[in-house]
Amino acid sequence: YTVIPPSGTFRELKKNLNHIIDDLNCGILHLLPINPTPTVYARMGRYGSAYASLDFTAIDPALAEFDRKATPLDQFLELVDAVHRKNAKIFLDIATNHTGWAAKIHETHPEWLVRENDGTIHSPGAWGVIWGDLTELNHQRMDLWEYIADMFLVWCSRGVDGFRCDAGYMIPEKAWEFITAKVRQQYPSAIFLLV
Repeated sequence: YTVIPPSGTFRELKKNLNHIIDDLNCGILHLLPINPTPTVYARMGRYGSAYASLDFTAIDPALAEFDRKATPLDQFLELVDAVHRKNAKIFLDIATNHTGWAAKIHETHPEWLVRENDGTIHSPGAWGVIWGDLTELNHQRMDLWEYIADMFLVWCSRGVDGFRCDAGYMIPEKAWEFITAKVRQQYPSAIFLLV
């Protein structure tokens, strides 16, 4: 069951859980990245890339309804609770290899960005295509591993059961061993899918 942008809100999705889980017999609801992404600066294409995260633990407010009693995080948690009440799991898609331009990490940890010899921030790519709307993170740095593990712990504490780690194959195996071990100390059933 797939929804292509514009995909609506968490509450609209929650209304479809009977169909997704009961009628289609899906046991996992897998969401594309739900983080804020560029809206103007370095936004590529009509909708931009959901994989150009500006903040790995924040939620894009466009995915929530305006409600004075419920923040975007509250509305995400409503969805998580509804999925779990149906004995299903919720997975998030998170691209831990890179961020979008002007991401929070650019301000807080510019040393984590891969740079070219001239100081230009490096954009990752694959199969001969450069993803110009993304900035690559330097996963040789163990302090970045710690940050990424803590980010996954935040999502686990919010009830997320598993993660599809986009471009996970670009991150060193030792980094994944560290990250998953730290997360599984607190959440032993957390699932990581590296693609």
